[in-house]
Amino acid sequence: MSYKLLIDECLSPKLVVLARAAGHHESTCVRDRGWQGQQDHTLMRNVVDEDFTLVTHNAIDFRGPGVPSLGGLHNR
Repeated sequence: MSYKLLIDECLSPKLVVLARAAGHHESTCVRDRGWQGQQDHTLMRNVVDEDFTLVTHNAIDFRGPGVPSLGGLHNR
């Protein structure tokens, strides 16, 4: 199974090389797409619209504090 990963700007773009070497050939990073500095809700719209799986170190911003109280952008 191959994933279309989007590496967030808080992580090294070198992860794209590792993802592609692992068979996730459509992977890219926020910086390469010109999406750096976007607000989280705008970035999530791009993730959904282009069918990416977001790889980030700031997951709490997107999912909230976790089960049972999911929040953040996941809640929206």
